[in-house]
Amino acid sequence: MRLLLSTYTLNGFPLRDSFLLAKELGFDGVELVIKPSHVLVGTRRIREMSEHCGVPVLSVHQPEWHWPHTTKGMLRRLARFAKDVGAQNVTVHFSGLRFHSQEKIFSFIKSLEKEYGITVALENSKRRGRDQAPKWCWDTTELSALAARYGLNLTLDVPKIAVSGGEPKKFFKNLDQRIVNVHLHGSKKSKIHHSLLASDIDYRPFLKTLSQSGYCRLLTFEIFPLKHGASNANEVKETIASDLKLVLSYWNG
Repeated sequence: MRLLLSTYTLNGFPLRDSFLLAKELGFDGVELVIKPSHVLVGTRRIREMSEHCGVPVLSVHQPEWHWPHTTKGMLRRLARFAKDVGAQNVTVHFSGLRFHSQEKIFSFIKSLEKEYGITVALENSKRRGRDQAPKWCWDTTELSALAARYGLNLTLDVPKIAVSGGEPKKFFKNLDQRIVNVHLHGSKKSKIHHSLLASDIDYRPFLKTLSQSGYCRLLTFEIFPLKHGASNANEVKETIASDLKLVLSYWNG
């Protein structure tokens, strides 16, 4: 398993601070959430920063301005960006895809994976999100059928499944081989990206299932303390460290 820290954890801070925090806490790498400043500085500089800090970019997450209209051109640029920074995965929201034919868009995504040597892991949505995602973006039955039919790689966002009425543990068991990235964060009164320790969701069954399954792909911390009361980088570090200790306890016995 490769543990990643989302760079959005320190949103508003220099990107270098995210690399350094990930290194200090013992993460294997980061999931880079693309921002305009990253596009301006360029992939070469990001890769140099990553190498200097000793923390690889293992996954790239589409930027917010892609929502809710992710086109084929945007997908290609994401794939190229990921390859240039050395990432092995791109996380894209199901709900943002814009297309006339499911078969054509998913075939295009599979062709990008082959061309760039990466995975494009499509992430499930909340049932009642800001983008009012269609049912196949959040319903576990429809998601499972879609992934099986087109051979899609997935990012499993655990609390989004839970607050949409699904069972994350069951979904993971059904689609283990299709899931290449797991987004982990807490939910409080259906508001997401909280600390795991402050979450309304009982994570113990899912973490136990994940650890016992031999899952060896990406597990990304999408915990954003700055959105939920933290006022500085030290408070962010303390929150992430506590949640990391909880998660690792399921692997370290």
